[in-house]
Amino acid sequence: MEILERKPYAYRTSFPLDEARIRLPDGDEAVVLVKELGRLGLDDAILRAKPEFVYDPRREIAVYEKILTGLDLGTARCYGSVVAPESGRYVLFLEKVDAAELWQLDEIEAWERAARWAARLHGKASPEPQVPLLRYDGAYFRPWLERACSFHPGRTVPALASAHERALARLAGLPAVFVHGEFYASNILVSKGRVCPVDWEMAGIGPGLLDLAALATAWEGADRARIVAGYADERDAPVDEEDLDAARLVLAVQWLGWAEGWAPPREHATDWLAEATAAARRFAA
Repeated sequence: MEILERKPYAYRTSFPLDEARIRLPDGDEAVVLVKELGRLGLDDAILRAKPEFVYDPRREIAVYEKILTGLDLGTARCYGSVVAPESGRYVLFLEKVDAAELWQLDEIEAWERAARWAARLHGKASPEPQVPLLRYDGAYFRPWLERACSFHPGRTVPALASAHERALARLAGLPAVFVHGEFYASNILVSKGRVCPVDWEMAGIGPGLLDLAALATAWEGADRARIVAGYADERDAPVDEEDLDAARLVLAVQWLGWAEGWAPPREHATDWLAEATAAARRFAA
């Protein structure tokens, strides 16, 4: 693969993104996104905001190359990668997908399609032992509450402790499947005929409802019910609302404990304390 032209991409997530025109080994050309996953590409603010213990630059590369390839789920084509631990370079070459981010779409049908896509992922994808996936279990989630209490002093966050533990017990009884880990609207591209989640940096093994809870964040009432119903219909099994609230609670606490002083871009902001408090009512003593 030969890079013919490369320039910074207008949009980036945590990691730098470039747009490039490449020549493939068969002589064809393609326009791709070049994602630099090494910590050398991160500025100081992002380095401080990204907990070291969840970071592994190999994870997203391995997810594309060993899990998503061949599943026919519409994910971005992976054209190749660079894995060079000696220099700290980890690079992904991905298809540039022509689609809108889900958060920009008001039509509930698009969100329902994303929920159905998540159910298909959870039914089709199999974890690979060579992929350094996160394990979304009690040992993973408990430290986030401790961090959240230290970052948000006062009685509100510590008061979530008992509900948080009940939620973890609830989730421990659910099947563990391959999950995206950050199945939020800002990480899902949608076009007329395609749903394409991106940014698999937090992919792991855990209850599938973690992805559904992330997708349904901030939705209430009939619209939220449609999202949940789409997921349930696609997997041909009902969703227990108590299980879903357990997932909502542990995810909200995770973001409260993500990093001291951290906040997402304004267009993706969520009141995680309100989200955690609402979900915790289900598990009140």
